[in-house]
Amino acid sequence: MSPPAPVPPAPAAWKAHPAQVALSDDGRLFIADDAVPVVHVLDARRPCDLVERAPLLPVSSTTPERTVVTSAIAVSPLTHDGARFVYASDRFDGSVMAFDVSDGAASRAPLRHAHAADDLVESADRITFSSPARAIAFAQRDVPWIDALGVGHGGLLCDPTPGSTSPGSGYRTSSDFLTGAGPRTLRGVFAFLALESGVLAVIDVDDLDAPCRRPLGAGDAFVGCAPGGASAYASSGEATCSVVEPHRPRSARFVLDDPNVGTHVPSLIVMPRLSSVDGRTLTEVATSPTLASGDAQHPAPLAGGAAAPSDQLSFPLEEPRAHVSQDWALTYEGKLPGFDGHVAQLQCRTSGDDPLLCPSAAFSLFDVGTQFCAAGVHDAQAGAALGAPGDVVSLVDDFPAQDDPYWASVAGSCTWLACRSSFGPSDLPTAARDLSVSEAYPNQLVLAPHVVSDVTDPAKARALPLRCCFPYQPRYTVRAAGQWLVGGSVTGVLHHVVSDAAASGRCIDSCEPLVAKHVSRAVEGKLFASSVLSFSIASGSAPSERDMVFSFSERGGFEPLMAGLSISSTLVAPQSLTWVPALGQLAVADGAAQGLVLVDPATVSLSRSFY
Repeated sequence: MSPPAPVPPAPAAWKAHPAQVALSDDGRLFIADDAVPVVHVLDARRPCDLVERAPLLPVSSTTPERTVVTSAIAVSPLTHDGARFVYASDRFDGSVMAFDVSDGAASRAPLRHAHAADDLVESADRITFSSPARAIAFAQRDVPWIDALGVGHGGLLCDPTPGSTSPGSGYRTSSDFLTGAGPRTLRGVFAFLALESGVLAVIDVDDLDAPCRRPLGAGDAFVGCAPGGASAYASSGEATCSVVEPHRPRSARFVLDDPNVGTHVPSLIVMPRLSSVDGRTLTEVATSPTLASGDAQHPAPLAGGAAAPSDQLSFPLEEPRAHVSQDWALTYEGKLPGFDGHVAQLQCRTSGDDPLLCPSAAFSLFDVGTQFCAAGVHDAQAGAALGAPGDVVSLVDDFPAQDDPYWASVAGSCTWLACRSSFGPSDLPTAARDLSVSEAYPNQLVLAPHVVSDVTDPAKARALPLRCCFPYQPRYTVRAAGQWLVGGSVTGVLHHVVSDAAASGRCIDSCEPLVAKHVSRAVEGKLFASSVLSFSIASGSAPSERDMVFSFSERGGFEPLMAGLSISSTLVAPQSLTWVPALGQLAVADGAAQGLVLVDPATVSLSRSFY
């Protein structure tokens, strides 16, 4: 699905309020505006005769209805292939947009990441950190190659061709990883973002060493490598071809597992462990389900260079920035997050029936504190698309106390003993507490008819009215029936459920390709593939039990390259940022100590402070 084409605002509808300006070396002036959703573009080659050009149009791919205005702005020098870019910060959250302003650029909207569909955290058209960006600057630096005549040559791409002795081959990563192409060798064009937290983040724009930052072999799509490349490379030997990507945070580490640099590739601390709800280890039980790698060619490594990789799952590396160090849990019929402490308002759907009795047991569930689509609820139709049932609402409340006067008032319909025996106590529930979700909408769940027999009086085959046993608004949770729910301690339980306006708002899975890999539901016997995990679960000889869980820890997640702006605990509040070519350093104006900080990109560290 293509993003909506941005439309500039009507000239009379807004009053411009310029925030910051950036002058390109081709004479164009770019002006951020914190009141109007445009970045103004002026032809300033003749300062006394400024000419307004078509503006850039900041928009948000995740919330296209939001008015996006900008604050910080910077324009890049030309890259080695003649491209030029403008970075502007979104005033709403301090995220950064990249615009292509090269000659002949077709779009005036923010660029989308090359692997946006694999990113579980960032928006497709944003560079985002936990702290907002307050200032932006570009820097262009090189390490010239000196020929036999003593003449320096700049702008050379690193040459990864095996056996080549071209000038570019001299920029390759050394065998000890101390020199040549690497995370802290900045050669090319880079963006620097001064974050409110007092650190400087580095963004790749045009890394001249990028061709040498890749696996030694041809690689494949699983590790972000394009088809048709050479079979061998004289390169850094990193685990992915996506370690350097334009307009993405730069890696602080080599993305590999090597004794010289440590473990900085997604790896397992220990093999996955299967346990029951009471904590018993079940991995060795023959009747239990088993976990298998989703890609036999790319089994997950064990951290620390263990002898054998894990054959139980795979960590895709098409987008390494999607990986963070975290703990994972694959829970059978696990609980969807966000329902703890919520209470259900059950409304009988059969017209004219006594809401207490509701013989058809057909209810709708309402909860004013929840948007069910936003919570990722799957109804029967969505479950069928996965080859599984829809979710179930599980009532977790206990009953009124046995001596509560309530029971005397409903003695003809239900009793404390009948309810407790048929539904089970809250700590030992029976399947009668599960109500299948027939249809899901943002503000209600339509529950399938649910008839529960009174097990204390089987001869009469009496049905227990649900509202008779749960007379008050019961606490509830929602579970993924017949599926394994995948959750990370950092990324959480992901989904791409949205409200379908064409179907009265019914909850459906979005068809937007950018969120297709935001998945957390695994069905036994089928491949599970997200941006960060790939595996399959084979059924055991005995049925899987609710709250069984495969647990494991992932380490070696992506670490962005950053530089602290203070050598002590002194508070730093960056206000502006500029590249000083004569010094080859970045100057940061600090609003907290009212001073100036210099950062050396050659070492990506603070070099000097003036207060």
